[in-house]
Amino acid sequence: MKTNKNLFIVLEGIDHSGKTSVAKKLHEILGGVKIAFPNRETKTGKEIDKYLKGNIYDANNNNSLLNNTNNSLLNTNNNNNSLYNENILNNNLYNNLLNNDNKHIHILFSNNRYEQVDYITNTLLHNNIICDRYWISGAVYSAAKGLDYEWCKELDSKLPMPDITFFLDVPFETTRQFNFGDETHDTEELQRKIYKKYKEIEEGMVYVENGTIEEMTERIIKYLQTNKYII
Repeated sequence: MKTNKNLFIVLEGIDHSGKTSVAKKLHEILGGVKIAFPNRETKTGKEIDKYLKGNIYDANNNNSLLNNTNNSLLNTNNNNNSLYNENILNNNLYNNLLNNDNKHIHILFSNNRYEQVDYITNTLLHNNIICDRYWISGAVYSAAKGLDYEWCKELDSKLPMPDITFFLDVPFETTRQFNFGDETHDTEELQRKIYKKYKEIEEGMVYVENGTIEEMTERIIKYLQTNKYII
C-alpha cells in the first residue's frame, strides 16, 4: 500500500495492549521505519533502562542520573535551537529535582524523545515512521503517578508532531490476564490509573476498538484508507 505522503504514525495504549505487535504489522503493510520509546540504546535510554529495572540511584550519594539528564537537555539538538524547550530550565525545576523523583524521571523520558528529533525529521523526508509510544505516553504515565498532565505535555511541545495517533483501546481488565512484568511501571494499580487517564484526555487520538492484533491492524488500515492517508 502507498501513503499519500510520508506519515508519522504513533500507537498508544497501556502495557500488553498489542502496540508492538500492531506496529510490526503496520510496518509490514506500509513500509518505512519502525521506532519505539523509550529508546533504551541512547545515553538517556540506558539510564531509563536502569530505572525501569529497579536500579534506582541514591539521591544522597549518586547524582549521575541528574547530571546526565541536565547535560543531555543542554545539548539537545544543537543544530536547531528552535526545538530546545526552554521551559524545562526556566521554571527552576532543577532546584527541586532531588526532592521530586517523578519530575526528574519525566524529564529523563522527555529528553529521550528529544534525542531522536533529528532522526525523526530526517527519516520523514524519505520514509513513513511507525512509532510505538510517543509523548502522550510519557505525559499519561507521569500524570498517573501524580504529576500535572499539562506540565508534562508542555515539556514535549517542541517535538515533531505525528500525523495521526491511534489508541489501542484494550481495557486494563483484558491486559491483566497476560500478567505484567517486573519493571517499575508493571503494577496493576498503576496500569489501571494509566488506562483511566488515557480515556480522560483529549488529544485527537483515534480510538481503535479492542480485538485481535489482526483485527486492530485492519481497523487502522481501514481508517487510513477512508481518510485518504493511503492512496
